[in-house]
Amino acid sequence: MSKRLNKKFYKRVVTDQRQERETPKFYLSKAIKLMHAWYERRYLTIIGPEWWEGFEQIPTADFKAYMKQAYSDADVVFKEESFGLHPQRLATDYKKVKRKQTRKPRRIKETPVRKLRKPETFLITNKHYEKIEVTGEVVFTKRDYKFFIHRTEDPWGWRWTVSDASCGMRIASSDRYKQAVKLAEEIIDKNLERYINTVKLKEEEQS
Repeated sequence: MSKRLNKKFYKRVVTDQRQERETPKFYLSKAIKLMHAWYERRYLTIIGPEWWEGFEQIPTADFKAYMKQAYSDADVVFKEESFGLHPQRLATDYKKVKRKQTRKPRRIKETPVRKLRKPETFLITNKHYEKIEVTGEVVFTKRDYKFFIHRTEDPWGWRWTVSDASCGMRIASSDRYKQAVKLAEEIIDKNLERYINTVKLKEEEQS
């Protein structure tokens, strides 16, 4: 989607927010897809790499606080780039118009998905720090710590995501199974000690 169209959708929603009027579902749908894509890129290019590269200014003990601050900073940048759009209100407005939909959506045929050879149930942690059950399979182990792959959905469609079995933290994702595993192994190999410290800290918090 071109930058000109991005601006058009953002400006329409911002104008309606400021004038306290309802935005058509078409514009809300476009704007929320753009917003999700923006935050996903922010995580993959800035938030995630900064944490896993192990900068000294990000102590392991402050992982939760760092993530909250990182997303708060992201909110500020997003508002600047979207002409003052409020992400929380956009999400609320979209949920309202989504509930009004009465027509049954058309069923879309999906391409065959690679089947898991040894499916198991694991817990992952979302950005709201909630535990969610997912189905996946173990793809590699480092010092008795297991890492599994599962399917996740983003604005571009379904992707393969590798998470750790101990805390449910997302390590890496890709639209290809093998590429996701390769990226995750590279990240863990470079930051293994930092990862182990993070897991021990979380286990202490839960005990």
